Amino acid sequence: MYGDFLIDIATVEGAIPDRDVAQAFRIHYEKKESPISYFNERLIGARYFKGLDGLRFFAKMGWDHAYVELRDRLLSMTH
Repeated sequence: MYGDFLIDIATVEGAIPDRDVAQAFRIHYEKKESPISYFNERLIGARYFKGLDGLRFFAKMGWDHAYVELRDRLLSMTH
């Protein structure tokens, strides 16, 4: 995509069950001695960014259950 690549990670992180894709990326970059600055904060921002887009889509489609589930997940995110 464009912008912060953590948005791409936030987009695909749920696609692989039982695997923490975001942490795998973090570990990979640390092993390359190129740690991702402000990783946790940027990942949270990316999750909110994608989540708000998801809320917009679910509202437009009238998918109330999906909307409420995603809304609750976003509201429960902490630093």
